[in-house]
Amino acid sequence: MLLDAGFPMRTIRDKIASVGQSPLDVQAVLLTHEHSDHCSGAGPTCRALKVPLVANSATLEAASRIVGSTPSTELPTGSEMEIGDLQVRSFPVSHDAADPVGYVFSCGGARACYVTDTGTLTPVITSNMMGAQLVIVESNHDVLRLSQSGYPAELKRRILGNRGHLSNVVTAREIARLSLESAPCVVWLAHLSEENNSERLAMTTSRNALNAAQPANVRLALAKRNVVSVHWNSADNWWQGSLF
Repeated sequence: MLLDAGFPMRTIRDKIASVGQSPLDVQAVLLTHEHSDHCSGAGPTCRALKVPLVANSATLEAASRIVGSTPSTELPTGSEMEIGDLQVRSFPVSHDAADPVGYVFSCGGARACYVTDTGTLTPVITSNMMGAQLVIVESNHDVLRLSQSGYPAELKRRILGNRGHLSNVVTAREIARLSLESAPCVVWLAHLSEENNSERLAMTTSRNALNAAQPANVRLALAKRNVVSVHWNSADNWWQGSLF
């Protein structure tokens, strides 16, 4: 299964192959929302692999101008479906798109939660994070860097708004809460802004929050931009160094 497809189809194929997997094993492409950095490669990829594009109806309609004519399967927000051995459930997030979602993936006793492109962490979002062995969460920007950037004022307001993106500080607070209240888990920081953040800033902010919280229930890593950088195996224990 492929979650979002913002790269050209050939790049997606090469990235899948780089981790020892065959693109032909992909059974579906899921979309979180219709913005081009998440769906521009979805149409060619689905057509080349002859697999369905899966999303809610509003996202499928909004993405149609980008993905073109592509076989699709509707997954209403908040509902579940099976893709191979995986149970997939979507949940609503807060972003300036038609009907944006995050996903929870379950198989056996393992659970992973994916949430990026949201301007706030709602109770629905945080409840889906709880109990997951892997949480992939947006740590998009440093507020000071964004405020001092050359972005237009309207774009800054959009990013900082409740339908924009999560800052390092907001994400760090949630990770600290997970460390206090949830079972041990791996957390990947994702969707970092190239201009308004850095890997060091994102990791330092979350590490500081974890250190202040003290319980060592979170193993933190960072998903780099544009390159394959982390992997997770549900058969491994969260504290094992082989995870990274």
